[in-house]
Amino acid sequence: MKFIYLLFPLAFIYFFGAKKSPIDASAKYSFTNKSVSLSNHDILVKAILNKRSVTCYYKHLLRKMTPHVIGMKNGTEHVLSMQYDGESERGLSTDLRQNWRCMFVENIENLVINNDDFYTADNHSQMQSCVDVVDTEVDY
Repeated sequence: MKFIYLLFPLAFIYFFGAKKSPIDASAKYSFTNKSVSLSNHDILVKAILNKRSVTCYYKHLLRKMTPHVIGMKNGTEHVLSMQYDGESERGLSTDLRQNWRCMFVENIENLVINNDDFYTADNHSQMQSCVDVVDTEVDY
């Protein structure tokens, strides 16, 4: 009887083919050769709600950042993030208060939630101009 209990999980995986993607288990799942990917919006909202950091490419530069606000500005989806590592056109400051980045969500590539710490700065509550209509923001 113990043999059957050991085989059941293997049989389930064999018949239903559920596999997590090695890239990011939170962002992509494969079920019998059908792939379901979360949108950039969904991944960013998940990161914001769970106070998680992300890794991505933006303007062909590797970025590590913590998203704080996602929403609309002038009819286009934007995200306001604290960039703490990676590359930046203007460079990164050692003062995190200078590393806020406003990005077009549609231009973010290869977005995944990472295991880094949640980063913010003491000026996180100041008025921002990145997003006019807030969809989701970090709860402090």
